Amino acid sequence: ANLKAVVIVSVDARGYVVKNTVETSSGNSVFDASCVAAVKNAEPFDPPPEEVQEAFLLIRFPFE
Repeated sequence: ANLKAVVIVSVDARGYVVKNTVETSSGNSVFDASCVAAVKNAEPFDPPPEEVQEAFLLIRFPFE
């Protein structure tokens, strides 16, 4: 199977995931859930650069 999904993640100033959303589903709920889990398991991310003034940084993760 050639599964693809896109997960959008909101990261706070400390690099922790505060929200994640499957933007584009693969059509396979198990694969989609594993993509979300992979992002969550990768935290904490590096904090955003100081010049980023937003409270949250949105990151798009494509999975294949």
